[in-house]
Amino acid sequence: WYNWGSGLYNLGAPGTPPSSAWTQVATTSLQNISPVEWSTPVPVNMIFSSNTYRVIVTVQDWASNLTQNPDAAGVGAAFRFDNEVPVVVSTFPTNGLAYNAAGLTALAGTASDGATGAAGIKKVEVLLKNRILDSYWRGIDNTTFDAPPDGYDNWIQVSGTEQWSKAWPTLEANTPYTLWVRATDNAVNVSTHPNSGCCTTQLDANKNADGT
Repeated sequence: WYNWGSGLYNLGAPGTPPSSAWTQVATTSLQNISPVEWSTPVPVNMIFSSNTYRVIVTVQDWASNLTQNPDAAGVGAAFRFDNEVPVVVSTFPTNGLAYNAAGLTALAGTASDGATGAAGIKKVEVLLKNRILDSYWRGIDNTTFDAPPDGYDNWIQVSGTEQWSKAWPTLEANTPYTLWVRATDNAVNVSTHPNSGCCTTQLDANKNADGT
């Protein structure tokens, strides 16, 4: 249990929390108020990414009636804190290579969150650019590509999460394309990627968000 006095987790194994594991978060002298809203700031170094936590709450009224068994099994809110972005890669196509029609298998890759917060992968999306037309695949069919600025936001969700894939649209012959990939985990952290909000210069230059 977290010790609100010392700011450390040093109050023994799970079980009935000692008095120093509790902190008052609200009080009122008024009667007949329902509900009484409460909140409390999260101290620095209380919550760490990749860890799971359980929060329990007790309440006492002005007649000294106290919540019974606030730490009973299943009571409270259990959650995982994940403040790290997932990792996503493309396994096909390979950067810098050229392909003919026979060698063009489906877009594919992997995504992982196990070492970066462990909330799990929620979705993977791709952004595909025709570099001759300077336009981005819309994804609603196999032929529609949109010019900027609308095209910047044409991220298309693929099939799968940890192992993902997507069929290609109709590609123009003798044309270079750029593919970007991003993953979102179940804590809504998104892997680093260029987007219309920050990095249109990188998109125009067929680069990653960091300029590589």
